[in-house]
Amino acid sequence: LRGSATQKEPAYIVRPDAPTRIQVLLPNAENGMRYTLLVRPADDDHSQQDIVRVDGLAAQNVSGERYIETILPPGHLPPGTYLAEVRSSDGSFSVPFRASAPSKTR
Repeated sequence: LRGSATQKEPAYIVRPDAPTRIQVLLPNAENGMRYTLLVRPADDDHSQQDIVRVDGLAAQNVSGERYIETILPPGHLPPGTYLAEVRSSDGSFSVPFRASAPSKTR
């Protein structure tokens, strides 16, 4: 997931029988900083609990891209529209995304 007001909402295929890997690119990651990842339905009025909350994530680095990552168990993220929020001591940002079921082929 990339945070940008100019991008369309990304869509991802989520298989109910497989783990779901969530990676969020960090625009300004700092060494040693810890992050919290929250995932909630996009239409949530904040009265419900987050579907995902992972504290203490460290930034990872691949080819100069810094990101946080978590893996959810199979079936944990049903199809729908979500908001991923990343928080740190420096602030927070949110990225919308959609999870879709795989299309059925004959």
